[in-house]
Amino acid sequence: MILPILFACLFFILSTVILVFLHYGFRVKKQSISDTDLVYDDDLDVIEKPQENTVHSKERAVVFCAPDRSFSAKRFNYQGQKDCNLFKMLYETENGCTWGCIGFGSCVSHCPQDAIIIKNNTAVVTEACNGCGKCISYCPNNIIKMIPTRTDFVVQCSSHDKTDTTCSRACTACAKCTSPYAPTGFSVKNNLAVTDYSINHDRALAASRCPTKCIKKVTLPEEKSFTFWKLCYNIFHKVRNDGEMDIWE
Repeated sequence: MILPILFACLFFILSTVILVFLHYGFRVKKQSISDTDLVYDDDLDVIEKPQENTVHSKERAVVFCAPDRSFSAKRFNYQGQKDCNLFKMLYETENGCTWGCIGFGSCVSHCPQDAIIIKNNTAVVTEACNGCGKCISYCPNNIIKMIPTRTDFVVQCSSHDKTDTTCSRACTACAKCTSPYAPTGFSVKNNLAVTDYSINHDRALAASRCPTKCIKKVTLPEEKSFTFWKLCYNIFHKVRNDGEMDIWE
């Protein structure tokens, strides 16, 4: 008598779980943005809320200043009002680099998608960006720019100072990412390496030659509906013989 009851309960629980998964998967698919999102590998833990009235674009915003930068010297410690435009007019820079992100987040409040965060005193555009471009005009250093969504690597620097810099992630215009024999996807203009967006092949080899590591890989996350099913795979997939979960990366 007990055994049939247990089987019935188990069947009910499994049916409920499957229905919930199917319902959630279709609901997320409807809410997902068709264009791929732009976010860097170490920022994938940032979860953004889906927004209504989104703009679908083939371009995404990116801040051309590396969030993992550090400085060998600092001019002073600013304690005033945290406004990028005001600071730019009065002091220009706090750390010696006049090209990079000031880091007070004046662009953050002007993003309708809440897609900009501050990391290590540097603005970072997350995967919630829909390519509206409204943030661009609020940066006094003009380092927020639109790039094609399918770009794999970008030179995440705006400095034209070559080696005369205190920033650890500054482009020094060494041109090691370029080649006179074949297109690499990069070129040097006005003492700054830039991405050639017309080149569609993999830029990984050329990017690996950058001595300051200012050429960053851009991660393009899957649509949220696909991410959901990958999560299901990771949960229900078999355990390997060594006892470790076989995770789908």
